[in-house]
Amino acid sequence: MSNAKLVFDVETIGNDFESLDKMSQEHLLKYTESQEEEDEAKKGTSFYPLTGEVVVIGMLNPDTNQGKILARNEKKIKIPDELESGIVVEQGSEKEILENFWETIKQYNTFISFFWQGV
Repeated sequence: MSNAKLVFDVETIGNDFESLDKMSQEHLLKYTESQEEEDEAKKGTSFYPLTGEVVVIGMLNPDTNQGKILARNEKKIKIPDELESGIVVEQGSEKEILENFWETIKQYNTFISFFWQGV
């Protein structure tokens, strides 16, 4: 079996806490026990699937130095098709870049990333 590796990172943005409906706001604050925790929950909407949106996914095969940047760009702002040798840029809606990501990772069996919870 191949040991194809993929390094990836997903960048998200969150909805403004104040723009959320009352029920969503209450749910996000339900388990906060201090003002500091409440402030973090309000700033961290990008980390929740119902209040955050994927905007960029970066992927790199460290063995080949080939990679892909999937950028959400419904307005089709001019972004080069290739940033540097071996790094391709593809644009689309959030749905399209997520579908592209899941299709791309099928050829890999080792995934390298990180998760940082903070604001």
